[in-house]
Amino acid sequence: MKSRMTTKAIAVKPIGCFDRRNFVDCAALADGLAVRITGWLVALFITIFSPVSASADETSAKWSTLQWRYEGTANATNVTHETGTHDDQTVERFRLQNRGTPELLQVRAFTEPSLLHDEFEATVKVHSNVSGIKLGLLILLPHQLDPRTGKPLQTILQGDVVREADVWHELRVRATPKSVEALLRRIRLELNQGDIQRQDAIALGLVLIVEATPGEVYFDAGPVKLGTMILLNPGLAKIAVANTTDEKGKVHVRQFIPLDVELDAILLNRKPVILRFAPDHSEDLETLQKLGLNSAWVPNYQSTERAKALYESGFAVLATPPHPEFEPGDFSRLLHSLPPLDQQCPNVSAWYEGTRVSPDELKHLLAWSREIRSADRAFQRLQMADVTGAEGAVAREIDLVGVGRHVIGRDESLGALRNLLIRKQKDAGQLSFPWTWIQTEPSSTQQAWRTSVVSQSPFVEPEQIQHQIYAAISAGFKGIGFWKTHQLNMGESADRETALAIELACLEIQLLEPFLARGRIDGYLALQSGAGKDSARGSGSGKSGQATPFLKSALGGRSIGSTSAGTEAPSEHDATVISSSGSTLILATAWDNVSQFVPGPMFEREVNLVVAASETASAWQISTSGIQPLVRERTAGGLSLRIKSFDRSAAVIVSSNTKLIESLTQRIHAMAQRSATQTHALASLKYLRVLETVEALRDEHTVPPGVDALLSSAKQSLTQAEFELNNNDFQEASLKASDTLRLLRQAQQVCWKDAIAELTSPTASPHTISFATLPDHWKLMHYLDQQSFRMTANLLPAGDFEDAKSLAQDGWRPDVPAKSPYSATAEKIQDGRSGKTLRMIAWHSDPTITRTVRDDMTPLLVTTPVIDVVPQDVVIVSGRVRKGRTTPSESKRPLIIFDSELGPEHGIRTELDSEWTTFEMIRPIGNSSEFTVSFGLMGQAEVHIDDLQIRRLPSLTSSGPVRLTGSEAVEDFETEE
Repeated sequence: MKSRMTTKAIAVKPIGCFDRRNFVDCAALADGLAVRITGWLVALFITIFSPVSASADETSAKWSTLQWRYEGTANATNVTHETGTHDDQTVERFRLQNRGTPELLQVRAFTEPSLLHDEFEATVKVHSNVSGIKLGLLILLPHQLDPRTGKPLQTILQGDVVREADVWHELRVRATPKSVEALLRRIRLELNQGDIQRQDAIALGLVLIVEATPGEVYFDAGPVKLGTMILLNPGLAKIAVANTTDEKGKVHVRQFIPLDVELDAILLNRKPVILRFAPDHSEDLETLQKLGLNSAWVPNYQSTERAKALYESGFAVLATPPHPEFEPGDFSRLLHSLPPLDQQCPNVSAWYEGTRVSPDELKHLLAWSREIRSADRAFQRLQMADVTGAEGAVAREIDLVGVGRHVIGRDESLGALRNLLIRKQKDAGQLSFPWTWIQTEPSSTQQAWRTSVVSQSPFVEPEQIQHQIYAAISAGFKGIGFWKTHQLNMGESADRETALAIELACLEIQLLEPFLARGRIDGYLALQSGAGKDSARGSGSGKSGQATPFLKSALGGRSIGSTSAGTEAPSEHDATVISSSGSTLILATAWDNVSQFVPGPMFEREVNLVVAASETASAWQISTSGIQPLVRERTAGGLSLRIKSFDRSAAVIVSSNTKLIESLTQRIHAMAQRSATQTHALASLKYLRVLETVEALRDEHTVPPGVDALLSSAKQSLTQAEFELNNNDFQEASLKASDTLRLLRQAQQVCWKDAIAELTSPTASPHTISFATLPDHWKLMHYLDQQSFRMTANLLPAGDFEDAKSLAQDGWRPDVPAKSPYSATAEKIQDGRSGKTLRMIAWHSDPTITRTVRDDMTPLLVTTPVIDVVPQDVVIVSGRVRKGRTTPSESKRPLIIFDSELGPEHGIRTELDSEWTTFEMIRPIGNSSEFTVSFGLMGQAEVHIDDLQIRRLPSLTSSGPVRLTGSEAVEDFETEE
């Protein structure tokens, strides 16, 4: 672009060094006398022509106008541009409207290209309503390729900054040797390259760098004056023109659904949303749309055709970007940078950089993130990662941080999961937009082990999927990912059931999205049972199997914010209070201690609570199939609400805005038919599956009384739901289908309680963690009864800890993490009544530290000696444990017991007190040859262990006698055929 200014220029054929003060490293020319003479001639040539430079200085006193332009695509800023006048001079006026995410933008003006020299100077008049705008000089190094673009390197030499708003400034930039050398140091650091080819550097134009902050920014770019300019030879001129033309003509066209963040919301295509996504396994696009997802994770960034198809179908595409190559063991040293990601991945909305990233991998994650930002300069798309710790450190670099853990089939309740999510968010401090994975299938460990022992795989129930979402939403999370490892096949009933659960959950989220996306959690309220003895109840203890009430007596409206952030599960049902745009969403949720194994009824005839509300506010209970007003009962403290037929969850809107209620009514009516149809389909599929499992269970064990009656009632409700659906009474159809699901859960719980009645914990047997595996549990129990005569004696040496040897001499392995806030030790101690026992104890190293009870740290792990096993053996582990006196009273489950066969996710965590508690677990062996048991302390605690036994029931197909490692022996026996 040619400027409209008159500047005398010096036409010089470049030789290699045009700067008497060594901008280009002229010391490199000292290798030969001829080269030195050439340099002297060049310097002399410039000296001779110094009068021309003076002439240029005269003309530079005249201010001229350049064409300033903004080129590119901002993520969260709208840029408008117009031409105006000031003091009879033309100015370019820019207006930046930012929607909540600060970002740096550049406005450029190209001049006649000039060789860079140390007398190069430019001045621009600028007026702005904000301070901080910087002037820069756009420099091209024609002989230095940028590995990120594959083109000659362009960089910016920064000059003056606007220090005061609403005042005209004359900003200056000068290419002094000191400033240029500082720029080169920065380039070396960015490229991780020591040798920068800096000869024939060219000044292309000027740049105004401005930070677009939330709100509006105005600035005027006025007249410009330039100092001495040195014209280029034809070769360099051609390179300069090619680069300025490319930059001026280059417009980054966004070909993806924009995913942004504001101060209080995630924006998808400029609208606040709850992010809903799943790994893409090439499902039919119509299937993904029916699920209600708004995003999809494409693990392979090279799957550009799939990404394009998803984008064109309206999905935001999340992709895992390529990895740069770092120096082994040193992520600060880059070997090969990333190529431009706007070219390789044009349809990607955000970058997903890992699942379950541990704190040990933090350096790699952060280094990778920085390289992604460098390679994605055109769009600067958001970054996501799922981590297991160090959330605060990650949040400083990663935009959307995923936290949480899978609890289905584990000795950790869904309510405890909700509290964990709350605590993680509070501890990290900077998690503005946390998200979490929802488990929709058994863990990979479970699937692999059950394949090895030829056992039925567990099934994640629809209610478990939906209740994980309630946990995330009630913790204030803004994103939901549905974790799966295979394609959802709609021809398979199991996959169809999972898909329906996801679809109905997403439908609920869409209904509540206007409140959830920008809402703020104000606290948690306890619910009070209004029906008492008529309420359906579920098991509160896996150990005893005895039913305990879901709801304890509680005053309506009582805040329970303190317990919502604890380590244990909520002690009662509660309601999350979410404020949004003058209205309040009350999300009431049922909690128990067992539904992570087999969902309980989680039903109450009536629950009550009191919420703060204005005098004119009314309350409406809403669902995807209907809306109904609740009776207004004014009471001390606000509005008393009574929710009838409370089934797992309920959403109540408290508002004085009648237009809001009208809008909700219209939305609900639009989705009611779909909701009723899919709820009925889900109930039908689950009914057939439960019926099939009960029949398989009947072949192995007597089905408990009452199960058949519950199944019969479920069938009747299902028939009634179909009748109401055919008559277009969608709300009643949904209620009847929900009744079917509740009756089926009751039948499942009766069968499950029967199976765990004599177990220490549901995780004591590998087959009582799911309703689908109960037939295998009874097969295992019958096998143990029939073959008990072949059981070995204790194979664990010194399991009673009475001998004088140390733990290490007996083969025990204590493990204390290297970086831990705790000190810990394990030792044998003398007990007055029990003799010698093993004591495990951990305490805070810093006595001033806040002693918050944590259940996500294991400061001490003690593992038994190795026991030899063969596939198809069955190992029985038993012992006694108790809580020591230094364990905090609020730490009810300070110990986890797990084995090498199934790992910590299948560990036992029973409540302990100062008296001895016995435990036992049963472990069939898959493909292992060695077996160990580990005991882990959860945070600060003291635990005693005694009378530990590991016995083995040899496989019927094993070859050879049992080899004992303990002090006792049993006779050899012939293997049964």
